Amino acid sequence: MYISALANESVSVNIEEWNKTREYIREMKTGIDMSNEKDETRLYYNGWIGSVGEQEDGSWFGSVTNTKDLITYEAEELTELFNEFVRSVDDYEQRCAIMRVCPSKYSK
Repeated sequence: MYISALANESVSVNIEEWNKTREYIREMKTGIDMSNEKDETRLYYNGWIGSVGEQEDGSWFGSVTNTKDLITYEAEELTELFNEFVRSVDDYEQRCAIMRVCPSKYSK
């Protein structure tokens, strides 16, 4: 299954457009990839990469994986998790700008 999402668009599931959407995410690095080689779910937004995990109560959580700083997010539904990821990254970048420090981001 594949879910594609952008910050200002609704989330949609479409297996028939798998290759087209996957290529778009590779190019834009924004969205949710639920079928990478390691069978892990990853979130992508503006060069940031986030993890996804499910808690016992059915809610979802994650953290940004390509930084030394701790950036976390959580949501009740998987479809909401991407928006929380985006909010957390944007908040982190804003805080860095206020403190006049560069965001700690490295390539994976």
